[in-house]
Amino acid sequence: MTEAPDGVDPREWHYGEFYGHREVAGPSLMVWGNCQAEALRVLLDPLVGDRWTTVRIPPVHELTEADVPHLDRALEQTTAFVAQPVRENYRDLPLGTAQVAERTRSAQVVRIPALFWAPLHPFQVLVRGEAGDPPRVPYHDLRVLTGAPLAHRPPAGAVRAIAEESREELRRRQERDETLPADDLLTAADTAATNVINHPGNPVLIGLAGRIAEELGADGSVADPGRELLGSLFAPIPAWVVDELDLDGEPRDGWVVDGREVSEEELAATHRAWYAEHPEMVEEGLRRHEKTLATLGLAG
Repeated sequence: MTEAPDGVDPREWHYGEFYGHREVAGPSLMVWGNCQAEALRVLLDPLVGDRWTTVRIPPVHELTEADVPHLDRALEQTTAFVAQPVRENYRDLPLGTAQVAERTRSAQVVRIPALFWAPLHPFQVLVRGEAGDPPRVPYHDLRVLTGAPLAHRPPAGAVRAIAEESREELRRRQERDETLPADDLLTAADTAATNVINHPGNPVLIGLAGRIAEELGADGSVADPGRELLGSLFAPIPAWVVDELDLDGEPRDGWVVDGREVSEEELAATHRAWYAEHPEMVEEGLRRHEKTLATLGLAG
């Protein structure tokens, strides 16, 4: 991508077609959803180029009211709409999947799940609150949240229980939202299933992109992009998780954050200091993840 011209916001230039800085030629394909959506667009682009131009758009959680006119302009040329479930009036804006699909020109719609997979990182969770995300990584470690030692080992069978719960929850959402299936891809990908709980690894993304391409009637197979598409963060995969789930892949020690190795101890110290300033986030995390805490032996 070339540098933004003088006077043009670099972020807008990155999403140049969406913001009207670059013209979209002919009918287009839009992949709607979170950060997983852009990774899927990258994989689909070489397969659908003879029928659609794929348009890079911001993830849904970054869109503001000022972006809605840009979205509506992009939808005027959208004849293929690949979408994760987004609830109606998300963030008080007309960004729900059904709302957006209705504003296309009778686009072919392919529904896909938002992928979330906890087994490889059983202590890792999301917590929402006014304080936002903790520093360094936007994830919480339940051991740090509860003050437990990083050496804490869950009871026998806990990780298998979390794996089964993740699988059943994804299957439930796939059925509810009438999406393409992906739970089998996560299971088959072994330790490459996720880099963090909501960033699938390339094998999963490639597999899902192949199913989308088939649904769209595109010819050919999805190629490996030659880089990890959601590779800005890699969380640890403990050896005991690999053993308990009977996986073939290797464990991973520590974090990798934007290419830099970060130990769990360093990150835990950073988060402990942040919790001292935001105790309400600890309370919310304990409330929200009460069941998982009990499963992992961290309750009480």
